[in-house]
Amino acid sequence: MPNEFKATPLIRPLKERATDTPEIDRIIKLPELTNITGLSKSSIYREIARGTFPKQKQLSRYSIGWRTSEIADWVTSRPTVSDAEGHS
Repeated sequence: MPNEFKATPLIRPLKERATDTPEIDRIIKLPELTNITGLSKSSIYREIARGTFPKQKQLSRYSIGWRTSEIADWVTSRPTVSDAEGHS
């Protein structure tokens, strides 16, 4: 039986409200970021240094995180295997 990958949404939907409220842009920490991207901690920081990955945001003196909207944009900008092979 093959392993099935179940992706979790980058931004969890808010409960419906009486007024139209935009979806909140979450801040995620490194463990969730590595889970979403499949990149290691060192790969993430290497890509940040190259300017090819969103920079972290300082949350407090000792805490950093990444905006889910920026990570979602990065994920969707990545080529897929079929894109790389020229398949449709």
